[in-house]
Amino acid sequence: MIRAPEDLQRYEQMVSVLGEVARRRRQAGSVADAMYYQLLADYYARVLEAKQGGGLVVAHTLMLPTEPFYAMDAVPLCMEVASSSLMVLHREYDELLGTSKSFGLNPFLCSVHKSIIGAWVKGWLPTPDAVVWSKQVCENTAMVGSALMEVCRCPGYHVDRPYRRLDREIGYYAAELQGMVDFLEELSGLKLDEDKLRQSIGYAGEMVALQREIYRLRQTVPCPSANRRSAQVQTINWCYFGTPQGVAFNRAILEEMKALVAQGRGYAPHERFRLLTLFPAPIHSWKVLDWLQQELGVTVVADPFLSHWGEWEAEPEAGLLSVARRCFAIPACREMHGPALEAMLTDAVADARDFKADGVLYWANLGCSHGTGTVRLLRDTITRELGLPFFVADMEYCDPSIVAPGEIREKLEEFCELLAERR
Repeated sequence: MIRAPEDLQRYEQMVSVLGEVARRRRQAGSVADAMYYQLLADYYARVLEAKQGGGLVVAHTLMLPTEPFYAMDAVPLCMEVASSSLMVLHREYDELLGTSKSFGLNPFLCSVHKSIIGAWVKGWLPTPDAVVWSKQVCENTAMVGSALMEVCRCPGYHVDRPYRRLDREIGYYAAELQGMVDFLEELSGLKLDEDKLRQSIGYAGEMVALQREIYRLRQTVPCPSANRRSAQVQTINWCYFGTPQGVAFNRAILEEMKALVAQGRGYAPHERFRLLTLFPAPIHSWKVLDWLQQELGVTVVADPFLSHWGEWEAEPEAGLLSVARRCFAIPACREMHGPALEAMLTDAVADARDFKADGVLYWANLGCSHGTGTVRLLRDTITRELGLPFFVADMEYCDPSIVAPGEIREKLEEFCELLAERR
């Protein structure tokens, strides 16, 4: 399939809309929300500025660290975040997913990855100068990176990511990251600034420390966190890890939560039920999370896949080795890489207990075979260990035609009725 001529009208509109949403959130007094939308607007705008000014735009997949990009003054563009944001904001589901099918992608793949190819084939996202990708958690990323090279006719580099968190594997991954840096340096003439890398690792350490404190504070009854906050934090992590902006965003969230705790209030008007959720909620229906909290009094108090960091402390002098160690501690990688008993099952049971969860909600993305493959294992373990109700909500991250938001709400109402009957 031939790529359409680049047409960034929708992309530019996305930048404008996100900036306007940020303005309205500031007027409403929601500091953390306003900062979230402004950071996204600035992130996408920076790509446009780089294209106009001759900067190096690097398209990359989720979980590849951004610290090296910022340390060499490259401009990162996270494929999954950009394409899904564009599709959901403009509600161009049929157009982009249909385009990816015409390109030849399996229609049963995760809709997030299909949106990547669809958006770039349509010419609706800026053409990158390079593509870098890695197989981390999502197996589809190995395919999407090479496909995007074909679509955009630009050079690319695959970062091989070992599966287990062992010293030898971490050292290997650090060498792979160095290979990525070497590739980008040779391509662009830019050089990684070691001082900037050390500074970026320091900011990364601050972000992880703040996120650990945020997660602990969510144990408070009532919970002082918005249901969509974890998804927002994860999105900013993909885009701004190792930056002062990322630190400021997490600090704003923590201050907001501490203020509520000091007042003896939770984020929900009246907290009826506390849930542990597994895997992310559908991107097209974050409003369902708001509805759960504001209308039904259901608060997501724990979500290990999004929020439970593994062991890691910043070591700026270790350079890319410290960055590699962090990548193995990312919540999603911690949960999905290695034997389930090492993290996934242990974290789910411990967090459900420690955060006083009344039930467990499993977001089952139907296009994610390795994610949905853990349903039985998690359900049996949590039921056996804690006796908590376990509800599976079928959905697709970026495709509301698979399970519509209204149907999701109906199922969640049924789950709440079940929780009420247990009281």
